Amino acid sequence: MRSEFLGDCSSYPDLPEAINAGLFLTPRLSPEQLADAIQLPARLPSFGSESGGDVSPGLVRRLLIETAHEQDQLPLLQHLLMRLWDDAVAKGQPLLDETGLDALGGLNAALDRHAGQAFAELDPDRQRTAEVLFRALTERAEGERDTRRPVKISEVAEVAGVSPEQIIDCTEPFRRADRNFLMPPLVADPDQPLDADDTIDITHESLIREWSRLQHWAADEAERYQRLDAAAQRWDQGQGALWIDPDLQYALDWREKHQLTAAWAARYGGDFDLAMQFLDASRDQREKQRAAEEARRQRELDQARQIAKLYKKQKESAKETEQQRTEQLFESSLTHAALLAQGEDYAAARRMLGETVELDEAISPERRHARNLLAGFVDLRRGTADRIYRGADTMLIDLALSSDGHWLIAGGERGELVVFDARSGKLVQRLEGHDPEAGEVGAINTVRFLLMATQ
Repeated sequence: MRSEFLGDCSSYPDLPEAINAGLFLTPRLSPEQLADAIQLPARLPSFGSESGGDVSPGLVRRLLIETAHEQDQLPLLQHLLMRLWDDAVAKGQPLLDETGLDALGGLNAALDRHAGQAFAELDPDRQRTAEVLFRALTERAEGERDTRRPVKISEVAEVAGVSPEQIIDCTEPFRRADRNFLMPPLVADPDQPLDADDTIDITHESLIREWSRLQHWAADEAERYQRLDAAAQRWDQGQGALWIDPDLQYALDWREKHQLTAAWAARYGGDFDLAMQFLDASRDQREKQRAAEEARRQRELDQARQIAKLYKKQKESAKETEQQRTEQLFESSLTHAALLAQGEDYAAARRMLGETVELDEAISPERRHARNLLAGFVDLRRGTADRIYRGADTMLIDLALSSDGHWLIAGGERGELVVFDARSGKLVQRLEGHDPEAGEVGAINTVRFLLMATQ
């Protein structure tokens, strides 16, 4: 009986006493015995070397050092020496030395690399199937002790959701004669291939402890499911809450990736249906929360849009109101200036008109023109004209200024029209022969009309 299982014997009456009566604990090999185990088999005549081979002293010393505290001392040595011997025979030099050891990665890495090479020979689909196979072949007991768990091929096929033939195909790289990671070996009986009712087992538990990929699988599978089952039990009893992210998403991804089934979960116990119900309820709760959050976000977005529209409308309304106020102020100033001019207070009228200049950007050209005409009239009447226009030779009773401010047209009392350059004051043209049917003599509109007609 293996020593790690001795403690389990206490569950059976009289068994511990019977074992104690005949107990013999196999001791570890001494360094001398271990050196013999390393060297002597290589010196015997064997297949591949009729005269035998040898092991270099340096390799012996290094292996003694590396195995001094190794739990799987003999299995690792057996595997490593087998690899070294096969490589040396293939080269025709059956001498085992440190060069071959370094190429294999040393005692602690040789088995891990060798198993990894076998796994790499499978395509991605068969790798996923092989992962299910090795998870099924490994069992994590109390105290995180991983042990072998022989299973029927049909059982693994059911868990993996594939045919028994696909499971058998995945075992072949691990059952080769130069590996023997799984039993039965590939060369056991070529005439009797494996079938669905045959049992697959790991050759030695050192593979579980030394193959890093298998260690991760074993620890990950048992811990994840046991944690999920415990959370589901607490939730069912009203003592725990549903999961949230990130734990929930990790669990959902894990379930999707490994396609968990009741047949797979049976080895771990617990309530598989409840665990899946717990996961589904957690997912549904998350989706409801996401939907509620999205609805809240959409409401806030809609409110922001409404506020933006209202702000834009208020801004436009304010701008329109400001425009109206500016126009009213301009018109009020013009009216006030006209009243001041009518009362012959030309200085006050001119100040009032001057204050309207700062409003020009918001005032139409036509109204600015009207203000300029009134300003010109006020300047004339107050005797402080900016410029003197000479050469009319008649009494002028009205005038008009072109919209661009370039021409000044004055109308005489007998229908004459004189055109001045408004900037220089120079007389440009004198027109006579006003048509009475065009309008009243001296009216500005009439003057402007007749001038355009003349041009």
